[in-house]
Parts: sequence; C-alpha cells; structure tokens
Amino acid sequence: MLDEFRQKRFCERCQTPLRYQAHPHHIHSRGAGRVDIRGNLIALGGAFDCNCHGLTHDGKIGREELLLLTALREGLTVESIVDEVHRLRRLDKDGREPR
Repeated sequence: MLDEFRQKRFCERCQTPLRYQAHPHHIHSRGAGRVDIRGNLIALGGAFDCNCHGLTHDGKIGREELLLLTALREGLTVESIVDEVHRLRRLDKDGREPR
C-alpha cells in the first residue's frame, strides 16, 4: 500500500507535480497503531518539492483537511474513515474482534 502512495507524481494536498518520490503520510499516526488503509494514507510532497509532508508534521496542516481530501478521493465520508481506523486499532493482534 505504501509503495502505491510513493509512486504518485503529485502532492494530493496542493496538487504540485513532484520531482521526487511522494511521501506517504498516515493521517492517524503510526505510533497510535499503524493502519495502512487507503482512507488513512495520503501522498504528500517532501522538503524538496512543496513540503506539505513537513508542514503536516509541524502542525501547519491539520488532520481534518487531510481527512477531507482523502474522503473525497475515496468517495467516503470523513466519519466512515475515522470509524474504520478506530475499529481496526481495536482489533487484537491476530485480527479478531476483542471480547
């Protein structure tokens, strides 16, 4: 999944054509439980392009904006993406629903 987002040739936030590889960004952070699904990933430009990835980590681009862009791309609602990410994080490590 991450390779698919690395191969994008434009920043999904600002639409800048990228000269370098796109940076896949987890909208809900990896540290809180890595969820590699399309709704939780967006391709952003790195420091030598538009730097949207860096701006996101600096808190200058909010999660809400990235979720909206991803929801539009996927034809989903922001709420459905957030619900799915939270559901997947609650799964046991073997993929079963917790008791």
